[in-house]
Amino acid sequence: MKDRAEETIKRYKMLRSGDRVTVGISGGADSVALLFFLHSVKDQYGIILSACHVNHNLRAGESDRDEIFVRTLCQKLGILLVVASVDAAGEARKTGLSVEEAARNLRYQSLADAADGGKIATAHTLSDSMETVLINMTRGTGLKGLTGIPPVRGMIIRPLIRCTRAQVENYCTENDLLYITDSTNLSDDYTRNYIRHHLIPGLYRANASFDQSFARMSDLLSEDEAELSALAEELLNDAASKDGYLLEKLDEAGGALLSRTITHLLRQKGLPYDFRRIDLCVQLVRRKSGAVQITSGIYLRAAHGLLFLQRDAEKRSFSPVQVKKAEIADKGVTVEFFHGTICLTITDCEQTENFQQIRKSLLKNALDYDKINDIVFIRARMAGDRLRIPDRGISKPLGKLYAEMGVPAVQRDDLLVLADRDGVIWAEGAGSDAAKKATELSKRLLLVEYGGLTL
Repeated sequence: MKDRAEETIKRYKMLRSGDRVTVGISGGADSVALLFFLHSVKDQYGIILSACHVNHNLRAGESDRDEIFVRTLCQKLGILLVVASVDAAGEARKTGLSVEEAARNLRYQSLADAADGGKIATAHTLSDSMETVLINMTRGTGLKGLTGIPPVRGMIIRPLIRCTRAQVENYCTENDLLYITDSTNLSDDYTRNYIRHHLIPGLYRANASFDQSFARMSDLLSEDEAELSALAEELLNDAASKDGYLLEKLDEAGGALLSRTITHLLRQKGLPYDFRRIDLCVQLVRRKSGAVQITSGIYLRAAHGLLFLQRDAEKRSFSPVQVKKAEIADKGVTVEFFHGTICLTITDCEQTENFQQIRKSLLKNALDYDKINDIVFIRARMAGDRLRIPDRGISKPLGKLYAEMGVPAVQRDDLLVLADRDGVIWAEGAGSDAAKKATELSKRLLLVEYGGLTL
């Protein structure tokens, strides 16, 4: 196991000297092996190691038993441990998700909180990946669903993803590592367990090296998936216009590429997507007219040669949000609206190596933090709002400015505005006000990142 894990770390460039790595540990064989392995090589890689255990409070006494076991193990190894206690069952009732899905969401959120911007190491194995692909096959899946669990996803790394569960358990035996077994893993009531206990053994009987054959398939399909996804992103960028996406350009694509492009669009906007929605949207592009409801109050519409997202008129109002500068400077602020999110963070220019690069890519949405009043208001456009346009020496009413930019009237009241007590300091799509914009002399930048449905 150790050799395969090190090969995986090297191949996918998972670790660099100085990385902070938080290991998600449940107390099972996989996570215990991962924690012990990374602890044994932390000096070799120059990483700072910690751990996080999430108590889902689902299995009566077993959940508490697992927490005690993990606390004891981390204390023995001298590893800093963060324990998060969550109500998975309550979250499932509140969100309508299955308990398993709710627990997963809470687990990853807890890991992200514990990692605080560092890397997260999870103990997924090749066996987990095989089971996931078979589950996806039973539900009907495209190419992505056949690639398995990715070795790296953002800040999440999976050093054991090319090791089988049997190899992990052998590693535990060789190193005298104790671990605990979740009683729910023994039952066939769960689809994954049934596949693990009955289907996987049959595949090994057909091919004793099935795990290695699967790994090769996963690698090959992952390469294909990455290439096709890049083509879909390129097509979406090529088709983009100020008011939407050119239907003629999208319609030139074959079905496989177009469906991927639609998926990329909806995922980019934080909207739900599945086979039915994607198929309806592909037909919409081919017809070049009509609309498909994506979710409550949100439609993908084709008209006047464009594909664009549109909301019901009655869904457009939202209440202003008041944020103190100190809150932004502390940990940053993220505010969710019905049509997207806006994130406010601070960057210290004196510690930035290349301000010109930041200026080029983000200046339109960067403000001089020290020029802003103490209170920032996040709201919709209001009557009388004006923006002083950088480098032009004039100010214009926002409504007129949006009209000149070609923003459809139906979308203008949906756009977000930042204001302080002096007035508008930033407007979505238009950028920062001249009086508050960041310059080379700015010591701290307030960066505005936003994502929503405005096309």
